[in-house]
Amino acid sequence: MADNTTELEDDRKQRIKELYFAGWSALTDTALTDERLRVEDAYDILRGLAQYLNQYQGDLTDDDFQSWAADIIQPAVQFYAIKRECTKRVYAAIWKVLKSGEDLGICDDSNADDIAQRVWIFVLNELDSLTDPKQPAKPSTRLYAVARDQARAVKQTALRSRARFVDSEVAVRIGRDKKGKLFIEPDEPRPLD
Repeated sequence: MADNTTELEDDRKQRIKELYFAGWSALTDTALTDERLRVEDAYDILRGLAQYLNQYQGDLTDDDFQSWAADIIQPAVQFYAIKRECTKRVYAAIWKVLKSGEDLGICDDSNADDIAQRVWIFVLNELDSLTDPKQPAKPSTRLYAVARDQARAVKQTALRSRARFVDSEVAVRIGRDKKGKLFIEPDEPRPLD
């Protein structure tokens, strides 16, 4: 009996894959419903859809499968459209903050990319709000503020971290007197050249 169940499950998985590949053109059209998206975005979305194929529980018909797929594709289309539209503004906000912290060692591409990833996670979590036309601010304006705040948080962390460490030149002059009190020896005057 177990072999028969496994065989039926394998047959169903195979049929779902066939529906996926047979409907590739229609799925691509669904993924390209927003003019801001490019073909490579659609392919990324469809690769993501492939990760959910094992969750399909509907009838093994083209119409049912396409309807189920469209429910997954539409939020992805919205996400990619927002990301494509707002990427430049997000990075502009990030770099505006990071550039002012060059002395903190935070001014590099990997930090900027990490901060941008936080913004894209925000987009995923707030997708309904960001796509709501009743919102007073456009997504680009809201994401600029989110990116700026995330970059400021990174800068603030770096500032706090730097404040915890004592300058090495000062550290060698720190000591305790005979009574055990902490003191810093005065800086020795440097000879004039």
